Amino acid sequence: PNQPAALAYWGNIMSWGTGIGSALSIFKVLATVWQHGLRPEPGILAVLAGFVLYILDGASAVVTSNVAWSFQLHGTMWQSGHTMTVLVAMAMMWMGVLYHHYPVITGRRLDPVLGAWFVRLFVIGSVGAALAMLAGGAAGMPRRFADWNQEGWMLYGYLILGFGLVLGAAFVVFALDMMKSREIDAAKA
Repeated sequence: PNQPAALAYWGNIMSWGTGIGSALSIFKVLATVWQHGLRPEPGILAVLAGFVLYILDGASAVVTSNVAWSFQLHGTMWQSGHTMTVLVAMAMMWMGVLYHHYPVITGRRLDPVLGAWFVRLFVIGSVGAALAMLAGGAAGMPRRFADWNQEGWMLYGYLILGFGLVLGAAFVVFALDMMKSREIDAAKA
C-alpha cells in the first residue's frame, strides 16, 4: 500500500509469477512421486508437508498481492499469517532434509515413530496457526494491537495460541528424537 501508484501492481505481478513457478514445481514433484513412488519416511513426508504449507502461503500471497485486498489486509493478522506460513514451510522442508540425512551425517538412527509424530504435530500446529491468523486478518484483527479482547478478536488469539503450543510440541518431539538417536550397528548397515 505504501508504494507509488506506478508500482502498485508490482506485488500482484510477482505473486502470480511465483505462483506459476510453484505450480510447475508442484506438478514436477507429483509427477516424480507418481512415476517413481516414495517411501513414506518422516523426512520425506516433512519435505512434502513443507510444500503443502508453501502452497497455502502462495494462496495467501496471491490474495494479498491484489491491490484492493492489500489495502484492506496489510495491517492485519493476515500479513502475519502469510509471513508465518512461508517461514514455517521453509523450516519444515529443511527439517525434513535434516531428518532424512541425519543417519548419514551422524551415523545415528532416528525413531520413525517419533518422526511421524513430529510431522503430524508440525502440520496440525502450523496449518492451524496460519489459518487462524488468516481468518483473524480477514475479520479485521490488527497485528500490532495489544488488547485483542477489546474488539472481540480474542477467539483468534486463543486459536493461534493453541496451535502454537501444538507447533511447540512438535519441536519438542523433534529434539527428543535427535537426543534419543542410537548408533547404527555396522553389521546392520
